[in-house]
Amino acid sequence: ALAERNGAALLYMAHGNTYMASGSAYLEFAAIMNRMYPRVKTYIALVEGYPSLDDTLPLLAASGSKKLLLKPFMTVAGDHTLNDMAGAEPESWKSNLETKGYKVTTVSQGLGEINGFADIYLHHVQQTAKDHNITLH
Repeated sequence: ALAERNGAALLYMAHGNTYMASGSAYLEFAAIMNRMYPRVKTYIALVEGYPSLDDTLPLLAASGSKKLLLKPFMTVAGDHTLNDMAGAEPESWKSNLETKGYKVTTVSQGLGEINGFADIYLHHVQQTAKDHNITLH
């Protein structure tokens, strides 16, 4: 909603890893977002692994959007969000994108801080515990 109101593309920062290929799950998420919300172009890039921010930059450039909403795709908005994504340092994603001419708005809220996400997460934990005969207190 915020990206659409601002006429911005949405870029999520996910953690990823360098040990196993996980990029396809993130790219599938972006594809679903683009199908569900066609008025907002959604991208996702990983701190570690593929697709990196460098991999995503040509897609952003091709989109023609000069406004970006940058959000963490992480349960908690910790060090990666506050420093690597939204920090004032020249190597942060925000600074990197701004030097490329984008107007960047950051959201420093982890997914776990969103009530709907937290409800789904809790439901999955409860269901998993029930499936394995684990009593939660």
